[in-house]
Amino acid sequence: MASCVLRSWRLPFAMSNQLSGNGCTEDFGNGAERCVHVQDLWKWRLVLAYDGTKYSGWQYQERPTTVQYMVENALLKITKLGRKDLHFVGASRTDAGVHAWGQVCYNML
Repeated sequence: MASCVLRSWRLPFAMSNQLSGNGCTEDFGNGAERCVHVQDLWKWRLVLAYDGTKYSGWQYQERPTTVQYMVENALLKITKLGRKDLHFVGASRTDAGVHAWGQVCYNML
């Protein structure tokens, strides 16, 4: 990805408001839950700058190629996690060809 600037901050993340009574986070909305050890999770904020000329905006899809897809794939390779385990969230979506200076996203590791 051309001209991408990446800055990250490791922020402690308290999930007490997202925990259900049994100490698990509800992840799927259909009653299925996934247990999380709160003390092991950190929220990483990423601030990105990119030239979006060749990309189809910020959302996850393989084709046409999007900025979020490229960033997520890079993080998946670095962390060796599955996509569901990455917990990658963007602050907003963009249209095709849009450039960004300060696009905020985060993931929880």
